[in-house]
Amino acid sequence: MSTSQLFRRRQSAHDGIRRKTVRWIASPLESSSKTSGEYALSSGVDHKPAEETDNQSISDRSSLSDDELPHFRHDHESSKIELFYDLFLVANLTSFTTDHEIINGQSLRNYVGFFAIVWFTWLETSLFDVRFAADSVFTRICKAIAFAAMTGIAACGANYNTGDVSEHLRTFRSLSIILMCSRLALAIQYIVVLLYVRKYPRTRVPLLSTIATLFLSAMAFLGTFFAFNLNDESTEPDRSTSHSGGPPVYISHYIIVCVEAIGVITISCIWRSISFKKTHLVERIGLLTLIIMGEGIIGITRSISKVLQNSVNTSGSVFGITISAVLLLYFVWILYFDQIDHDRFGTIRQQVWAILHFPLHTALILVSEGNATLILWKVIMRYLLEAVRVESVATHDMANSTNDEVVEYLQEKLETFTHHFKHETLYRLGVENFVNDSLSDIRQISANDSSGRDEYIGEIRDSMFDLVFAAFGIEVDEGDATWEPQLGIFWTVLYYYYIAAGVFAVLLAVLYWFGKTKKSREEWVSIVLRLVVGIGLCTTTAALLLSDTPSTSGFILSAWTVTVIMLAYFVIIILDNLLDAYANHNSARRRSSYVDTNRRARDEQVALAKATKADVTAQGESIKLRLLEASAVEQADRQTTEDPQSSRSFSTQDASKSNAVLPKTE
Repeated sequence: MSTSQLFRRRQSAHDGIRRKTVRWIASPLESSSKTSGEYALSSGVDHKPAEETDNQSISDRSSLSDDELPHFRHDHESSKIELFYDLFLVANLTSFTTDHEIINGQSLRNYVGFFAIVWFTWLETSLFDVRFAADSVFTRICKAIAFAAMTGIAACGANYNTGDVSEHLRTFRSLSIILMCSRLALAIQYIVVLLYVRKYPRTRVPLLSTIATLFLSAMAFLGTFFAFNLNDESTEPDRSTSHSGGPPVYISHYIIVCVEAIGVITISCIWRSISFKKTHLVERIGLLTLIIMGEGIIGITRSISKVLQNSVNTSGSVFGITISAVLLLYFVWILYFDQIDHDRFGTIRQQVWAILHFPLHTALILVSEGNATLILWKVIMRYLLEAVRVESVATHDMANSTNDEVVEYLQEKLETFTHHFKHETLYRLGVENFVNDSLSDIRQISANDSSGRDEYIGEIRDSMFDLVFAAFGIEVDEGDATWEPQLGIFWTVLYYYYIAAGVFAVLLAVLYWFGKTKKSREEWVSIVLRLVVGIGLCTTTAALLLSDTPSTSGFILSAWTVTVIMLAYFVIIILDNLLDAYANHNSARRRSSYVDTNRRARDEQVALAKATKADVTAQGESIKLRLLEASAVEQADRQTTEDPQSSRSFSTQDASKSNAVLPKTE
């Protein structure tokens, strides 16, 4: 076989068909040549809108009268480019969570603030995409700007620290410019939409208002750029505040993104011509919820990896708390998606429902992070308690023992303690050399110098603390590797974990109310159930703060810290299903009663009709009988008058004939 034959191009039915080229700019309106509901694949993106005509320009787009509203083409599912944009949000969350662990109130505020900037930036882009996005070169360029903005925000996130703004002024100034550029790009996209629908008067005011809102927010971000003054870098450390001594400048970022989002949502609520009706906004918000749940799963696996990489032996309680954490996220998925009913969303309710997801997602991401952190701290607290017990025995129980006896005890316990960790970790931290030196120093101490011996024992305990924290990646300051400061980290995690879990349940109740119109009695009970559980979980935090009993301490150090929330959510799911079963049973019973009533009514109507027919027949027969009798009497009277002799015989014969002719009646 020759080379030309081997690579010969075969003819096929698809010869001459090429991929459709992407237009430079595309209209957000439906094509006038196609009916609504008829869709075709757009080129390069997994949209399913009506295919627009190739030779249609902006000036020829509107053929309807000025009194009619434009028909925007809406996708029924997220496009591939929207899903690709979501990946940048995932990257932001993952990188920021890795670089900024929540260890105190300041880091918690820092985390929530950065999440607000990322979330509202994603929301503004999605609010445009679900209503007006159409595949074109211009749209892809704008998407590239959105990708660059998300990448820039992620880069700023590495040094985003609201607790020390003076050291990262360039980061905050760069963030201001990035946010400004992203809003200007969105404003330009809205301007293009306005050009296409300029012949529809009802869309001019809302689109112009949206453009003005985005432009004003962009200028506000530009103002924050100058508010972070680089000339002050070498002066006072507290340069995060404004020159007038007011609140910190970075807070303006949070205010701007919130006001901007509320403004855009309010405009779409007032002017229904650009509302989110028949869009896939609910699906977009649901996908973002899944992404945040996925971030929680990543956190769980990260914690498990740290435990398995640095620890040799793991207790059953660690596996128990891990299973509870996974089940908790699964129950969150059930609670959230089972209560969404697409057919019962109102136009305005849908938009309020969407923006309420910011506090919901904030609570969800804190629950997810608390899940992962408590798995790690379960192991850490186990080792810290063991170190404290070793110190307590060596210091108090063996106070009258000799130095050699104390050293022998410490050697035995330290050998057992170090066996919990891998040799690579011990070698990397140099724990063995430090412990051996401390034990040698204890031997050389005078027998009467109990305070000196206790000091060395305390140093050994501190080295055990150092080993635990360093092995599991917990950052500690030099000289602060003691029980109290690190316990503060654990308490911080525990507090925000329970508060976030309670707030999440309360917000589920609020979203349940917004997401369903004409609620049944059972649905109201479900709303109240979520409120009760949410308030109960928040109250648990207050109980942990006020209570200082052995039972409380035992609960805090056990795997029940995660299991309690998991069981609380599980109770909601069980009761929800019981309420649904009860409602369905009542509905079926009402339908059955209705069918039985209708059947009885039909039977009664049929019986009445039959009875009426029988009565009519009987009345007819009676009339007929009376007529025949009257006729016979009349004929007999005539014959009697004509022939009295034969009247008696005629009457007898006529009576017999009449008895033979007339039917028998009962």
